[in-house]
Amino acid sequence: METWQIVLEYIGTIGQFLSIAIVPIAVVAVKEMMANNAKKQEKAQADADQKREDAREDARRDREAIEKKLDDIYQNVMLNNASSKSTMRYMLQRRHAEYMMQGYVTSLQLDEFNRDWETYAAQGGNGTGHKWHDEVNALPIDDTKHPKNFYLELMKKNKESEPGLF
Repeated sequence: METWQIVLEYIGTIGQFLSIAIVPIAVVAVKEMMANNAKKQEKAQADADQKREDAREDARRDREAIEKKLDDIYQNVMLNNASSKSTMRYMLQRRHAEYMMQGYVTSLQLDEFNRDWETYAAQGGNGTGHKWHDEVNALPIDDTKHPKNFYLELMKKNKESEPGLF
């Protein structure tokens, strides 16, 4: 037998060995790689699902926090409106008393009173304030006189009679 025939025979034997021993090993290796790949894909899907769930939970918490802040803001606005309405009522009452004692109003006093009245009424004020509005608007308008500040005059009088009080 010649050398080249021996080499071919040897190669054929190696080929048979490879087909018998290596192919099954390669098949097992490929199957294992595919199984590992499937596990990786499942893990990646589970991770993505968890991230989506975490994002939903974060969004829910953010929404609740925003709703709480909006509720706090609403409560503060309502409190401020009540405080403003109370202040406006006091201003209307004080001006009403001053103008009634004065017996007339100037155009400027009437304009300021009516602007305050509109603000007070827009905040839900009515009742007694409406009566004061009607009474002040019924006073004569006199722009020729310089009105006195009755509260300032009263404070001056008290200061003179009781030093150290003010």
